[in-house]
Amino acid sequence: MVIFNTSLAVNSNMKNKEKYSVLGAILGIMIFIAFTLTAIVLYPDYNQETQYLSALGAKEPSAMIFNLGLIIGGLLSIPFFLYLKKFLEKTKTAITGTMILLASSISLMGIGFFPSGEELHTPIALLFFLLILIGVFLVSKTIFSSRNFPKKLAYLGFGFVVIELISGLLAFRPIHQKITVLAYCIWVTVIAIQVIKLAEKKN
Repeated sequence: MVIFNTSLAVNSNMKNKEKYSVLGAILGIMIFIAFTLTAIVLYPDYNQETQYLSALGAKEPSAMIFNLGLIIGGLLSIPFFLYLKKFLEKTKTAITGTMILLASSISLMGIGFFPSGEELHTPIALLFFLLILIGVFLVSKTIFSSRNFPKKLAYLGFGFVVIELISGLLAFRPIHQKITVLAYCIWVTVIAIQVIKLAEKKN
C-alpha cells in the first residue's frame, strides 16, 4: 500500500511538472510581450518603423525591463520544448526540431544578456531567428503527419516560416522583425494550448 501510494505521488508530481512546463511557456510569452510593451512606453521617442526591438535593450530606462523579459521568456520556454517531444512522433525530424527550438530559447536569453551595442548581440540575434525558422519548420513537418495535432497547426507553422522568409527577402526591416516575433509568439502559444489539451486527454 505504501509503495502504491508513493507511486501515485510520483506520477502526480511528474504530471504537475509537465503541466507547469507548458503553462510556463505561455506565461513566458505573456511576460515577454508585457515587458516589451512597457519598455516601448519607457523608451524616449521610440520609433516603431525605424528602430528594431533590440534598441529597447540598449539604454535605460527601458533596457533592464526589456532584457529581463527576453531572459525570462527564454528560460520559461525551455521546459516546454523538452516536454513537447512526448507528443510528437519519435522521429529524427521531431527530435531535431525540438532541440533546435530549445537552442533558440537559450539564444533568446543570450540576446538579453548581450543587449544591443555588445559585440555578441548581432550574431546571437541572427542565430535566434535562424533557429526558430528551422525549428518551427521541422516541428510543423512532424505535426503534419501526427495523429495528436490537427493539420491546421502544421499550416500555422508553415505560415510562420513563409512570413520569416519573406521578411528576410525584404531586408528584415524593423516592422518585419516585429511581425516575425509576434507570429512566433502566437505559434508557441497555440501549440502549448494544444499540448495542454492532449495532456488532459492522456490523464
